[in-house]
Amino acid sequence: MPVKAQKVSLTSSLGQFDVAEVTTDDKGKATANLSAANPGVAKIEALIGGSLKMTQQLSVTFE
Repeated sequence: MPVKAQKVSLTSSLGQFDVAEVTTDDKGKATANLSAANPGVAKIEALIGGSLKMTQQLSVTFE
């Protein structure tokens, strides 16, 4: 079941998102771009609706 119109706050241990907060669409999808000037592994965290922390761990490797 999609979660529509929820604000999602994004943080990363490396680099920066193009936006700090996005809103989910009708399908419950939130999209943001992450970029980093230095190589390494970025650990991503998402906070949904200001209180629900994403339980999946997500990391991105920049080379």
